Amino acid sequence: MLKTVIKTLLLSVIGSGVAMAAKSDLPKQTLYYGGDILTMEGDRPHYVEAVLVKEGKIIHAGKKADAVNNYAGETVKVDLKGKTMMPSFFDPHGHLLLTTLLVAYADLNPPPIGRIDSIAKLKQALIDYKTSHHLGSDDWIIGMNYDDTGMKEQRHPTRWDLDEVSKTNPIYIMHSSSHFAVANSRALEIAGITEKTPDPSGGKFLRDEKGRLTGVMSEGAAFKQVMLKITTPKPEVALAAVKKTLLERFAAQGITTAQECGGALEGFIKLMQLAAKQKMLPIDVIAYPNAEEIGLMHKYPPSGQYDNRFRIAGMKLVLDGSIQGYTAYLSKPYFKIPKEFEPEPAQCQVGDKAALLIDESPSTHEKSPPPKKSEGYRGKPNFDQPGLEKIVNQAFANDWHLMVHCNGDAAADMTLEAVEKALGKYPNPDHRTTIIHAQTMREDQLDKTRKLNMALTLFPSHVYYWGDRHAKLFLGPERTKRMDPMRSVIERGIPYTIHTDSPVTPTNLLDAVQFAVNRTSIGGKVYGADQAMTPYEALKAITINAAWQHREEKAKGSIVPGKVADLVILSANPLKVNKNEIRKIKVNETIKEGQTIYRTAAITGSNEDAHGCIGPAGYRWCARTARCERPWELAEKEKFEKSEEAFGSFCDSK
Repeated sequence: MLKTVIKTLLLSVIGSGVAMAAKSDLPKQTLYYGGDILTMEGDRPHYVEAVLVKEGKIIHAGKKADAVNNYAGETVKVDLKGKTMMPSFFDPHGHLLLTTLLVAYADLNPPPIGRIDSIAKLKQALIDYKTSHHLGSDDWIIGMNYDDTGMKEQRHPTRWDLDEVSKTNPIYIMHSSSHFAVANSRALEIAGITEKTPDPSGGKFLRDEKGRLTGVMSEGAAFKQVMLKITTPKPEVALAAVKKTLLERFAAQGITTAQECGGALEGFIKLMQLAAKQKMLPIDVIAYPNAEEIGLMHKYPPSGQYDNRFRIAGMKLVLDGSIQGYTAYLSKPYFKIPKEFEPEPAQCQVGDKAALLIDESPSTHEKSPPPKKSEGYRGKPNFDQPGLEKIVNQAFANDWHLMVHCNGDAAADMTLEAVEKALGKYPNPDHRTTIIHAQTMREDQLDKTRKLNMALTLFPSHVYYWGDRHAKLFLGPERTKRMDPMRSVIERGIPYTIHTDSPVTPTNLLDAVQFAVNRTSIGGKVYGADQAMTPYEALKAITINAAWQHREEKAKGSIVPGKVADLVILSANPLKVNKNEIRKIKVNETIKEGQTIYRTAAITGSNEDAHGCIGPAGYRWCARTARCERPWELAEKEKFEKSEEAFGSFCDSK
């Protein structure tokens, strides 16, 4: 599914950027003090008085006096003024490429993420995008992250809806789950898709009751035929957009390690290698090629070492789809399905995915009929058991870190069986195989997960954004209460993380922390209060636990001498604010390997200049970059002479 998106839209992004140099080799050291410094070491919160950073590493974490007395040299002192410092965030699971596309194209997210809650607003957003981007009459119009269940019509838009935006521009929009897409008539014409075009294996072209194409397509096997026709720009444009996304969507949220999980096909790998060669990556990026492209694992073998902030970390396997798309593989039937929908019998064939939508007559544009109780449909997996076991065995035989997408508990059953058999052939007590999402896993499955030394990365944002719809439509109230069974996971001692699955939900990991702590839906209902995490447990999930999950715990995830100085300064302490206020905490500054890569316009305090730059911390205003900069860091990034004159010349020039 993701591989198709990436393969054809890889370079279809826009933006601008400037190459960034690697970490500074200057001898200056920076001392941070004067606030809560949370180390994330241990099972209980632990604080230190000061942190000393030099040459990209933490060299002291303890008493301020010890740092001053025991470490000679020129020191930049930073008074946190009551703010909170902790390890920066490590994204446990997400999609950098799709997040970049969301930045580049029309954002069709429904509330509360976006504003598209009706098909009328969706059409207007596409019109506005065409106007604001000065597109011609035959240029592609592309939109990302629409959600039929978040719109009043409760249906997918059709090609006729999109034709009302333009009959001459080809239009293509992606569903938030990445399992569905819609094209207008012009896009279908360009792709050569007609009423006589058969459904491809593993995909489906949806039709109305008269047999006409609606423009709605399910799974990559179907919509790749449209995406292959989309024009792609030059690599340097894509590189600039990726860097822009890393700074604006990740670094700005305190994240210094991002990932592309599943969309790391050869085009993406080559793009990241080019970015690494040009030293353009402001934060670390890890990539997991899709198991359907397993040949890439041999061509680009995983490594524990970064090459200028990029590395291949392992392999991802997508075993089922999404709950809200009726494509997750469950052990019990869905609670309700659309009234007019006739699901295919559940089968377990390699590459065959469920295609479940509401077929809507385009002539009336009426609201879809209400759902009815499910009569047995459970979804189906993308691999049969032998096919799954073959891939899992290859991962274990080569010691590849394996991430397996399982939203449904039936998919989890298959994964547990495959891992158990693989361990019998290739024993490895530290394999760290991770189930992604694990939203409907049962208690007996968690027992087996612990026995097999597996890990889970959970998706608490689903409780907030889709909890009410899961209770009413997809899973029913009882299963919804046990979605993302976090407390059951922690009580068993199963290694865990939490994620946002960006761009399915926004990249802000503090959102995920609050959702894990409160388990409250957007409608204000609490689902499974007994499964909630504590704030500290949730913070571990996005720092030290996330580093462990990806085999980086020796270098990242906590404030300890010898680890990389990847740090974040927050406006408040997540452990001390009201649990309903956690997501309101602001990221004031993000530090990567000792260098500031993101900073808010001003951190209040008497040492600021008119632009909000803190002089004692070494910051000066730079008109050219329109932000506070440390001269020696900027000289490293932009490759000019390290002098006051050169800094002034660079920053004053246009």
